[in-house]
Amino acid sequence: MFEAIANAYVNGIIPVLAASSAGMTTAFLIAGFVLTALVAYTLGSLNFALILSKRMYGEDIREFGSKNAGTTNMARTYGKKAALFTILGDILKGIVAVIAGSFLMGATLGGYFAGLMCVIGHVFPVFYGFRGGKGVATAAAVILVVNWQVFLIMISLFILTVVLTRYVSLGSCLAAAIFPFLTYNFVTVKGVPNGGWAFIFAFLMAILVICKHHSNLRRLANGTESKFAFKKKEKTEGEQEKEEPKVYKARKKKKETKYKISKK
Repeated sequence: MFEAIANAYVNGIIPVLAASSAGMTTAFLIAGFVLTALVAYTLGSLNFALILSKRMYGEDIREFGSKNAGTTNMARTYGKKAALFTILGDILKGIVAVIAGSFLMGATLGGYFAGLMCVIGHVFPVFYGFRGGKGVATAAAVILVVNWQVFLIMISLFILTVVLTRYVSLGSCLAAAIFPFLTYNFVTVKGVPNGGWAFIFAFLMAILVICKHHSNLRRLANGTESKFAFKKKEKTEGEQEKEEPKVYKARKKKKETKYKISKK
């Protein structure tokens, strides 16, 4: 049983059916790609930053901070708890998308293709006006599943860059930039079946993530990009009184509305 499941994951159910069908190979493969794209893109469109900001706080995260529907902006706007749930959701959908794509079209062809479509869904979510996040957490989850060795190298570069420069955006872009080259060395050169397609999908994923960081790259060039703070900065009493987290503003609005209705 486990061997059958492993074979289905590595080779894909649809390619096996296509190989055994007489004269229907192309039709099966096209249907497999379409189904994989739909499943992965739909999963990617479930943007958890937008879901949580609307459900938990009654607001749209794209209206605050950097206007990005991602983990970093959730942390700055609503706090660590919201950011944790956001990144967990974005990671989970990337993992599920790759697993689904692998069972449908094979671990290499389907896995990398589903990963790309999931990141596209995250960046351009159909449920939220095609305005999503930058795809970093989802892309990281995809890479972890398709090739853990590549993931370890990329995450090491990311952490080293952030520690030395304190620029999360720079670490994300550098890690994305080396993804296609690592895929080429670990997959394509080794003669893995469909390794050429894996390189193409990895290249497109890297370009997408880097392009979504265009505003960050512009600020980096101008020296105005925000740095990641490893320690929380202590605030004066005046700053503490002046500052009010968005979560409390959202709750305050709800209470005021409820009070007006009951008063009427």
